[in-house]
Amino acid sequence: CIRDRSTAFNDLQTALSEAVYGQEIWVADGTYHPTTGTDRRESFNLKNGVKMYGGFAGNETLQTQRNLLAKRTVLSGDIGVAGDMSDNSFSVVTARTLEPTTILDGFRISGGRSSLSGAGISGQNIYGTFANLVVEGNWADGDGGGADIFVSATKPNFGGTFDPDEINGPTWINCVFAGNRAQQGAGLRFSGSNAACRMVNCTFQGNHASTTGGAVEQNTGEQFEIINSIIWNNMADDSTTTTSASIAGSNTTITSSIVENVTGMDPKFRRPIPPGDAPATDALLRLEPGSPGLNAGDNSANSLPTDILGRPRILNTSVDLGAYEGPAQTWHVNTNEQPDLTAESGENW
Repeated sequence: CIRDRSTAFNDLQTALSEAVYGQEIWVADGTYHPTTGTDRRESFNLKNGVKMYGGFAGNETLQTQRNLLAKRTVLSGDIGVAGDMSDNSFSVVTARTLEPTTILDGFRISGGRSSLSGAGISGQNIYGTFANLVVEGNWADGDGGGADIFVSATKPNFGGTFDPDEINGPTWINCVFAGNRAQQGAGLRFSGSNAACRMVNCTFQGNHASTTGGAVEQNTGEQFEIINSIIWNNMADDSTTTTSASIAGSNTTITSSIVENVTGMDPKFRRPIPPGDAPATDALLRLEPGSPGLNAGDNSANSLPTDILGRPRILNTSVDLGAYEGPAQTWHVNTNEQPDLTAESGENW
């Protein structure tokens, strides 16, 4: 973990406890657990006004030098017996009362196992930005296997830093929710009142809800926006063919997106997860050549210059839908030659 570019921690929890408003935490590649013990209540608690970024080697001097493709940074709830979810953290990440300057960017969040809600991310009254995240393989008996977010009717004033009337809710950009399981809102459940949520260039696949909201369950009086995103091949109540398998709730605006059973055609993922297998990990959700999601988005909606792997966001005339930019490529193997392993993402190996 790196703070202020020159001071390094060897423990992410220590970095979070010492970070103060306005600071950044740079996290090197590797797998991090909320505790070295077995207390399932332990979680990574985000700090208000702190920006936490993953994808570093440990020798960078600029945030833009990180490599999201090569340096995978994992926040894992698998704290007990490896591979046994019954003793995992209840929530891998906890977020409480965070203003818009707060950022979580560049992590895989997996292995949460909650008897209640929010196994991957449990959030209340959060207004920050969540970017370049893969939230996968989390399981909640209640709501929000990947993430459960609640925003109350009374907005915090954050000490007068922000006008409560000008903040609405969290923004998710270049995020993947895959292979999560819950009763409702297996990928994401967003609830409350007087709050809104924006999903920009996000991908939901392989999530499984036992009742409603296979990918998304939203219950809020304000707007839930889905822009440049793909919601495909999720399951609710053992069905992938209902609207609820993709999204349940009202006040939803869908723009330049593919949402199964609502609008659009098969996006042609490289290797999707069967939703019946959730909780599961390691879906390959780049788009195959010829996908209707290529060059189909609104360029003005995404403010980030790169995709979830750190590659340029617009390769042709228009931004692609979902978290990944550009079609998946096929490797050509010749045993007589040394392969160029820098040519592609490596996700096919």
